[in-house]
Amino acid sequence: MEFHLNHGKIGTLTGVNPPGRYGELIVEGNLITEFKEKYKRKGVQGAINGGFMVFRNDFLKYLSNDAELVLEEDPLEKLSLDRELMVFGHEGYWQCMDTYRDYLNLKERWETGNIPWVMK
Repeated sequence: MEFHLNHGKIGTLTGVNPPGRYGELIVEGNLITEFKEKYKRKGVQGAINGGFMVFRNDFLKYLSNDAELVLEEDPLEKLSLDRELMVFGHEGYWQCMDTYRDYLNLKERWETGNIPWVMK
């Protein structure tokens, strides 16, 4: 929150670097020049939207009453084009829960006490 209040832009979203689910191939033509197995990117350059966002009231002008409005599409795209969207790089633990596989992973962590999201 302190980061958001200090930069003066309309919006801030949390950028996270989830562990790669698949390896990556760096290819020139059909030649593999580099093979990276399930690596984790560092920094905000390769980050994805971690889902936590903070906005100033000025963000309301980017929204409409359209029932089909998708926050991550038109409003955030326009905000970024207007250079009013900042990223806060979160380097701690982050895990999505979009799939049943994600759910099982988080459930197992909770049940075994391997809960890196709980501050000790």
